[in-house]
Amino acid sequence: MSIDLKIMRPGKLAGLLNSTRLGEVTSEARVRRNVIRAGLRVGDSTRVNVLAYAAWLVASWQARYSPPGPLKLRCLEG
Repeated sequence: MSIDLKIMRPGKLAGLLNSTRLGEVTSEARVRRNVIRAGLRVGDSTRVNVLAYAAWLVASWQARYSPPGPLKLRCLEG
């Protein structure tokens, strides 16, 4: 049985994500909420493009948790 990552139902995607060693990491309701927030970039209400969904999740995480400006590193002189 092959898995098509371009057209996957939200419930099946949640089941696939929850079948790893980490155990339950998401729910069908959460996947559906994320798809609604992402809009048509990741799919419609019945199908999800898994790769686009993953890219959207990373981008939304970076927008929320990254520092606002460029990262500045100080050189430590001894």
